[in-house]
Amino acid sequence: MRGNTRFNKCMGIALVSLLALAGGVFALGISDVNDEGDAWEITTAISGTFYLQKNNGGLSSLVDGDGQDWIGFNYGSGASGIYRGIPNMVYPENIGHPGHNTASCSKTSESDNEIEITCNSNNGCCTYIWTFTDAYAKLECTQMNTHNYWFLYEGTPGGAVEGSDVWITSDGSSGSCSNEKGGDIPSPEWIAFADANNGRSILLTHHQDDNSTDKYYLMHPMTVFGFGRDGMSMYLSGQNTFNVALLDETEHSAISPIAADIMADDYVSVLLHKQIKARKAASPFTVSYLGDGSIQINMKESGAHTLNLYTLTGRLAAAYNGNERAQYVIQTGTVSPGAYLLRCKANGTAFSRDLIIE
Repeated sequence: MRGNTRFNKCMGIALVSLLALAGGVFALGISDVNDEGDAWEITTAISGTFYLQKNNGGLSSLVDGDGQDWIGFNYGSGASGIYRGIPNMVYPENIGHPGHNTASCSKTSESDNEIEITCNSNNGCCTYIWTFTDAYAKLECTQMNTHNYWFLYEGTPGGAVEGSDVWITSDGSSGSCSNEKGGDIPSPEWIAFADANNGRSILLTHHQDDNSTDKYYLMHPMTVFGFGRDGMSMYLSGQNTFNVALLDETEHSAISPIAADIMADDYVSVLLHKQIKARKAASPFTVSYLGDGSIQINMKESGAHTLNLYTLTGRLAAAYNGNERAQYVIQTGTVSPGAYLLRCKANGTAFSRDLIIE
């Protein structure tokens, strides 16, 4: 098995526990399907369903949990179909491009945690390896004895390009998908295309920092983005590694730490982001740290509730209760600094979280 991701016994146990806490299960799986050609369907727990064509090693579809296809390859004309795909790497040979018979791909490894597919171009010049996990896909270009190439996303964010769709880069820059973006993306090299109406984004990363242009423009009705692309000029060479992932995030502040974990091949941390978000959504209250050091607790809904703040030795430090959508403030100095456990019972359910008081 290739790549840096390794799961020893202890890590496997930790991961199983993590998924159990998040209410999820291992979902990674692979099956033979037809997706505008002979393909594999790779299902994941949190990054949608990938469709990889066997005769070229290109992604023809990436379908989210609502059934929207973020690529949408088909045999329609131009940008409406035949141009689409990921990574569409070597042009004009069309290596890695859906709809072309340019490579031979085979499944070389499969476990609960990873599925590896190795592709060899028919002209003998290129070897590239896809590794799929429950959280993201990784593409390693291990042998590229060819002219310069690029890595492209030509597709449909959220199922269709809309006026509200935006691109976001690692340095915090952003713009409408109607607007072009040029220049080199600074390290770490990543870009996301976010659909606020869908509540998701597609994340694309390039592990090797360079000074080459990374160009985006709209060719309606699809996006055209390329690492190492400027017009029809290609700038990538040699070995390069990329990632593709669907995220339930649309803001730079939330995407950035997940992108860092994906580029580090830190599978467990990516799942942890998902777990934390799910737990926050399930919590009956929110916690805010105020400028004077006080802590504000806001109940999300009205209804009978109790809030108990315990020290780690089990001593009750503070208690609150009510029947309305209340707001409570733990004033600075009323509780000793330290780590606490906040337990809440609201509307027949119980929830707890750690709380640090400074």
